Amino acid sequence: MAQVAADANANQAGYNGNQVTHQLDFIVKAGEDLILEGKERTYIRVRAGTPYTCVMLKSQRFASLFRHYAKKHGLRKEDLAYYFVDGLRNEHLSSAVSVCVTAIAPLRALFALCQDTPESVNLQPRDEVIVRRRRLSPAAAGRATEEAAEARDRFISHLAGMRECPEHMDVTFCVGESRQELRAHKFVLVAHADYFKNMFKPAGGMLEANVGRIDVPDHDVATVRRMLEYFYTNQIADLARCTAEEFVALLSISEQYQLQHLKELTETAAKRRLSTSNVAGLLVASDLLSAPGLYAACLRFVRINMHECANDEMLNLYKGLYAACLRFVRINMHDCAKDELCKEQYATCLRFVRCNMHDCANDENFRAEMMTNPELSMKIIKYISDGGVAEPESAGAAGQSNKRRRVENQAAANGGGGAAAGGGGGGGAHP
Repeated sequence: MAQVAADANANQAGYNGNQVTHQLDFIVKAGEDLILEGKERTYIRVRAGTPYTCVMLKSQRFASLFRHYAKKHGLRKEDLAYYFVDGLRNEHLSSAVSVCVTAIAPLRALFALCQDTPESVNLQPRDEVIVRRRRLSPAAAGRATEEAAEARDRFISHLAGMRECPEHMDVTFCVGESRQELRAHKFVLVAHADYFKNMFKPAGGMLEANVGRIDVPDHDVATVRRMLEYFYTNQIADLARCTAEEFVALLSISEQYQLQHLKELTETAAKRRLSTSNVAGLLVASDLLSAPGLYAACLRFVRINMHECANDEMLNLYKGLYAACLRFVRINMHDCAKDELCKEQYATCLRFVRCNMHDCANDENFRAEMMTNPELSMKIIKYISDGGVAEPESAGAAGQSNKRRRVENQAAANGGGGAAAGGGGGGGAHP
């Protein structure tokens, strides 16, 4: 049992028989896990439902309980809220105001009314007081959110205004073959990217840190301007209206300077602009520039729009797209067997391979896929030898047995006759 100390005057006077009758024992119980939380770590100090027995004078203010309970359990007093039938009041005053309140009797009486006591809330022996983590009211939380948003917008507005202050700029980008100059602030670059943080280290020995110039020969001025706009405003105003080529340029500069958030923004905008005319270029770029979200979106787009994509000249020139589609179906064969669109995609890929066998055989991506997956090669050979009839496969053992039986029968038939599709009789031709 823990006893909460009364104020100094009461302790000094001591407890006589009359005072003991004015004492009250009650339970303080945690209504939830009470947590000491910081930026790096979080500790659960008191588990939900843990009781703590307290003894107080009936006229003693709950402020002493609040101080004692928080100190005893290693918690911050301002993080906790206490409830009996309603919340227990504990108005906090600064030290200067406390001096004034103590010195002026009417203020002292008024302040006493602002603090609850066991007697004022009709607390009885063995009653329970619940303690929880303090939460803002919905109105206060809304005001805090609005204030935080206003502060953020104000900061970004001030930072964006720095773009119009060339006298304070201390780094120059020399862009493209024409070496057009675009100026910026080192602290803005360093704040956004570890690439620039390492570049401008005083002891790093980088030439750019000494001369304050960065050569950007592989990008155009519009792309670098958009990157700088993102640095100063955390957005790009015309990003949603960019063309596929401009998206690729932003992905490229994001990859070069390790700007992951800018890359994600670009991927999100590019997904909304996918069409049959640009999906091949964005697919290749997203694969080369490590943009997995856009890459997956391009493959989904091709799967859903396979008929339109199959007739697109640019897509037909990119054999790697069909190898990627085959790879997607192979990896997800069990799920694709239940998906009508995937079955259609698989059949379309096989038809494309049959019609473009000579070109596919000379495509490095396609050859690599076939070499790493003999089973898929066998399926293509069987599809071609069967005259282009694609059959959906089952994922069970019976399906595997039927597949082996069909392949063995086909091999036996080819072995007895002239040309062999998969190798067999003498002089068999291999596709």
